[in-house]
Amino acid sequence: MYAAVVTRSDDWLTTGQAALIIGSTRQHVVDLCNRGLLPYTLVNRHRRIKRADLEGFSAGSRGMTRDQQRSFRLAMAVAGHLVTDPEGTKAVARAHLESLSSGSSRRRGGKWRDKWVALLDGPLDDLLSALTADTVASRELRQNSPFIGILSDEERDAVLRNLPRPAKVDV
Repeated sequence: MYAAVVTRSDDWLTTGQAALIIGSTRQHVVDLCNRGLLPYTLVNRHRRIKRADLEGFSAGSRGMTRDQQRSFRLAMAVAGHLVTDPEGTKAVARAHLESLSSGSSRRRGGKWRDKWVALLDGPLDDLLSALTADTVASRELRQNSPFIGILSDEERDAVLRNLPRPAKVDV
């Protein structure tokens, strides 16, 4: 764990510090840098990220990918079910998480499963916020959603039909 605390917005962070702040792995931060989604500078061979750039990225100032837009819209529809039938919707999600937990070994995604379990056991508003926030952590959380089967085929199709179309790129 990193002991350094950075308080000014113009401070530079290591990839490990940045990962702690946005709740991801160091490798994920490196990948964001390599894909050009998070600006950085090199000090010797080590990446340094401005806190202000990280905060801007974390707040969702960068556009969502098409896949992230899709999961965001589907999560908003699931949120509607949570508001109208919280216990029933949570029960379906818990059953799905339980089916993933069965067996002798934990499957990939255990980190996300544990986060979802904590959210399902906590206050409804915290769950709704995590499900619908435009943050890096929520984007990653939605990619591992336990709310399979909550939306009917008709609801799911309607959400996907109303996704914004990708812009045409002239080559």
